Amino acid sequence: MNTIHFRWTIRDGVLEGSIRTSVGRRPHGRFVWDGYVARGARGSGVLRRYSGRAIAIAGDTPISAPNRSRIILSQD
Repeated sequence: MNTIHFRWTIRDGVLEGSIRTSVGRRPHGRFVWDGYVARGARGSGVLRRYSGRAIAIAGDTPISAPNRSRIILSQD
């Protein structure tokens, strides 16, 4: 498990926190990763409603295009 710290800024607010995530290599040339946002996430403005909520994150990254990812966010 790794920890990634993030800060998502939009015109009307900010959401920041950390994600505990793991990455695994899968067949067909891709990496798959998943994790969860710690409940300590803080939001301001329109993103304040996400403060303290559990949010799961998942995605995959093709080995042929490591700068691109498909990201899925969901509420726990």
